[in-house]
Amino acid sequence: MGAVSRGIKYITKNKARSVLLVIVIIVLSLTLLFGFSFIKSVDSTVADYKSSLATSFSVIKDPIPYADSSAFYADTNGDGIPENIGPMLYLKHAEEIMKLDDRITKYNVEYPCALVTLDIDLCPGFYTHFYKDIDKIYEEEGSRSGSSYEEYLEEAKNAEIIWSHTVFIHPTVESYLDHFFRIRAFELIKGRHIQKNDKYTALISEDLAKVSGLDIGDTIMSRQMNEYNMAYKPNLDPFGSFEDPVPLEVVGIYKINFQQENSWSTCEIDMAENYIYTDFEAYKKYQHDWRYFAGVYLDKEDDEFNVDEVFFYVENPDEIDDIISNIEESDVLDWQFYHVEKNNEEYEAIARPLNNFKNMIMFFIILISTGCIVVLFLLIGINAKGRQKEATIYHSIGITKKSIINQRVFENMLLSAIAILIACIIVICMAGFVGAFVSDTINDKTSETEEFEVSADANDFLVVEKNIKTELDLNGQIDFGDVIVTITITEGVVILATVVSVKKKREE
Repeated sequence: MGAVSRGIKYITKNKARSVLLVIVIIVLSLTLLFGFSFIKSVDSTVADYKSSLATSFSVIKDPIPYADSSAFYADTNGDGIPENIGPMLYLKHAEEIMKLDDRITKYNVEYPCALVTLDIDLCPGFYTHFYKDIDKIYEEEGSRSGSSYEEYLEEAKNAEIIWSHTVFIHPTVESYLDHFFRIRAFELIKGRHIQKNDKYTALISEDLAKVSGLDIGDTIMSRQMNEYNMAYKPNLDPFGSFEDPVPLEVVGIYKINFQQENSWSTCEIDMAENYIYTDFEAYKKYQHDWRYFAGVYLDKEDDEFNVDEVFFYVENPDEIDDIISNIEESDVLDWQFYHVEKNNEEYEAIARPLNNFKNMIMFFIILISTGCIVVLFLLIGINAKGRQKEATIYHSIGITKKSIINQRVFENMLLSAIAILIACIIVICMAGFVGAFVSDTINDKTSETEEFEVSADANDFLVVEKNIKTELDLNGQIDFGDVIVTITITEGVVILATVVSVKKKREE
């Protein structure tokens, strides 16, 4: 009788021992199969977030230390206004940086700038309320100190005329790259985004479009009023404007996906509904007109307007470090006044808990697997001790030690194969349910969090951040590689435990 037939006979006679061994190996196999699958799902999720959130870096103009500022600022025009004569960051530098590495695909700038008055009605805020409710305010407060009722009415009227039609213009290279659109706080619903080569275009909110009856293709007339710059020419009519109005064609309309807590004192310029994006050609026009009105910075070209930060984008986030190194080694800027940093805060905020979850999975894999391996060694060792009489009988009838070892290895490998097959069937049948349950449990913890967090910065500009909501999909699916690794580990442990138990018994 050969080792195989003896092994099969022993397994069928000792069902309890065989079933116990199969159960332990099933637990080990399930731990490995589900663990490998979940780890790959987490890695895939992290990679997806990285490809969408970690693809940009910024070139930032550093502030000049106060002690050194005199070397970079001077009143060259004699008008009491110091001009910056030190190194600045201009949009033309972005074009030069783009040429340094063809892996950089695009760039954008984000900041509110020129105050512009429009010939449309803004979504009403404080100034509109102030003027329309002036009689009620007067009744509640009485005559203002130092002002008659008529003067008070005139002040309210002036404020309404000027400020209830005034907004900050948000120039952009590519509006879809703007922070509000990237986090989907703003969402384009009609028309198109502003593009790099646009000239005199506008992107407005659906609220503003409804208030003023605007649609795609309509034109907004914008102008800069003297009121903003009376310090330069105090004798001008504050309600007049300098230079000709700038027409802006509405090319896109967006909706707002967050709730801003406005009060009666919220100014029109601070309301998200009144945000107006335009292209840099329009901004150049505003800057040109202002410089010649104020008589300052006349030595600058229209393309020379400084920005604080430029965002650059790449296709492959794994190449960012190399791209940054290439840029920093170039002489396109004097790098003692600038620095480059990766914009991966959102990605890291998401990746951190996911990687922690992955580490937790690995910890439990190691813990449970180690426990199963210890139990396997104990069971196989105890079984070897209990089969001493059987081994003696086999020796007496001429069966070699090698054949006995082969029989026991075959027995345990066969049981392992059965256990792995059962584990694979369980995983195939239950993977979707287990993965969905674990995913839902994790995702539900963040689902109650508000999607956006709205606040204001030190300059009262609107700040909207997207709260991190991890969307984890543990599909629980296994592939051929997972099965091979599981078989290799399980069978290796079983063979090792069998050989060790037989060798230990021989030494005893």
